[in-house]
Amino acid sequence: MGDRDIAGEQARASDAPCPAGCRTPARRLCALGEHDIARCPECGVFVLEGDARGKAGLDRTEFEAALRSLRLANYARILRRLEQLVPLRGRTLLDVGCSTGWFLQLAGRAGCECYGIEPDGFFYERLRSAPLPGARIVQGYFAHDVPADWGRFDIISFHDVFEHLPEPAAILHAVRERLAAHGLLVLSLPVADGFVFQLARLLRRLGIAGPLARAFQVNYPYPHLFYFTRRSIRILAERSGFEILRLESLRSFSARGALHRARLDRTDDRLGRLARYASATALVGFAVVQRLLPADNVLVILRPTAA
Repeated sequence: MGDRDIAGEQARASDAPCPAGCRTPARRLCALGEHDIARCPECGVFVLEGDARGKAGLDRTEFEAALRSLRLANYARILRRLEQLVPLRGRTLLDVGCSTGWFLQLAGRAGCECYGIEPDGFFYERLRSAPLPGARIVQGYFAHDVPADWGRFDIISFHDVFEHLPEPAAILHAVRERLAAHGLLVLSLPVADGFVFQLARLLRRLGIAGPLARAFQVNYPYPHLFYFTRRSIRILAERSGFEILRLESLRSFSARGALHRARLDRTDDRLGRLARYASATALVGFAVVQRLLPADNVLVILRPTAA
């Protein structure tokens, strides 16, 4: 695809294994700051190589205004899709990386018995100070920090979380261990098939690396380690002992909150402020035409196959 500045490096194998379990070595595509982006030629998943965590931060004070409208609309749709598969009332549900608690709140209203685990101290303290009625929440990481006495769950969900986790196949194995019989796994995540990700790749080839770096959240506390494609999701699911019941598009943008979303990046200089307003304008435009474009976010509902 011509992503690499130094042409000879495109043929060089990556050190990063394919998270979907493909045997074909990944290939480095391009440099992204001090890091590399690799891609599996078999399933198409993109991999951020190396430890890209840094001190740069997302302004969490802007989070609610930026994403509440979009996330609530998607969460309501996800719960409707789940209700079409199983009655939700009385089901035990664990939300991994429960963040603001919005999904747990809606799931509780739908009749679920709700549990959550959240590693980020900011969001965990917010949930402690304003606890969700009936929900049990701990701070930590899936799966080793999930209390054993919580037992197994009818539903385990990862919303904008799965792409941050370093060993996806191991996570899916742990999910199987904590799911009840006939349990469901729910993933909502960004995908590389989407218009904005592909646009960011094009801009990177033109020498503008910022949008692709922002897509991977390079140097933020929780970077995107992977950008899966629909094909790589199917391959990973099959190899991990899951079958996909639903794989469909989700909304990626909302005009409401676009400026706040652009302000999530903490930039105080003049150039940074101009970039934020340009980003907000683009987000509004994407919100208007998103139904005509390849979706940047998907919903995947899976269940374990028979052992």
